[in-house]
Amino acid sequence: MRLRYSLLAILILTLASRSLPAQIDVLAERQKAALDAFSGSLLGLDSVLRKEGVKNFSVERALFSQSRALTIAHAPALEQGLTVRSLRSGAHVVGVFVNTGPLHDSVTGEVLPPGAYVVRLRATSGGRYVFEFLNSTGSIVLSTPATLKDRAGFEAAPTNKQVSQLRVVIFDVEWNDEICVSFLWWRKCWPRNA
Repeated sequence: MRLRYSLLAILILTLASRSLPAQIDVLAERQKAALDAFSGSLLGLDSVLRKEGVKNFSVERALFSQSRALTIAHAPALEQGLTVRSLRSGAHVVGVFVNTGPLHDSVTGEVLPPGAYVVRLRATSGGRYVFEFLNSTGSIVLSTPATLKDRAGFEAAPTNKQVSQLRVVIFDVEWNDEICVSFLWWRKCWPRNA
């Protein structure tokens, strides 16, 4: 942990000792390195993504977030032709997810170990949904309730339009008392201090 803080201190001192254009160059290099690392961590998921119907996705849209000993990175990865209607039944890939530390799920009591995952959204009974985190073999490592964060937006969305054509926040991350990761209209939160 000291090493991480020491590296951060070195980066801050390096940036502070340079002109603004040089600082921007350093940040651009670090961003490229982070994207390369994220992309590399997803290599083992290629066969699962293909099997699930995801043809193309870009790590360039990845969000990274860090808190003490935990880094989370996630990006949208939508099935080809995914519509709002199809989201209402079955299971559909909505993204990829990498975590560097364990995430303790207070709802199921399970732990999502550090790793790279394909994230699937599955409709269950009564209009409820779960996120399924699949490993490189396609096995479900964690299945946990997904909270619908924008019910009005989801219900108002045209059912026959492809999700990729809609103006919806595809994914985001929030850090408050909980770590919340969103895909489409749903999100999953974990206790921050667990």
